[in-house]
Amino acid sequence: MAGLTRTNGVGHADGTLYSTANLVMVTCTKASGNWTFGIGGTAEAVAQEMNPLMIEFDGNGFAAVIDGHHTNAADLSARIGAITGASETVAVSTTLLALAP
Repeated sequence: MAGLTRTNGVGHADGTLYSTANLVMVTCTKASGNWTFGIGGTAEAVAQEMNPLMIEFDGNGFAAVIDGHHTNAADLSARIGAITGASETVAVSTTLLALAP
């Protein structure tokens, strides 16, 4: 086998985010100060709209892992803004390492 040239695979380059399931990591910096938490809150409505695999809110917005094959940052910003009533800033992350502590 050592004499054969590999013809498949991606090689996994350093500093490159890979997903084999169309998953994307998105972050949102909230523009409005009136997000509410708990049952029936703004955060719950945002999470229901996005249907994330994982989501974490903090005082400045959230980070989430979602199925990304059908959406982009502009679409998510509009959908979240319709809930919050503000122009929320959504970005698709190209790295998870930047989120590490």
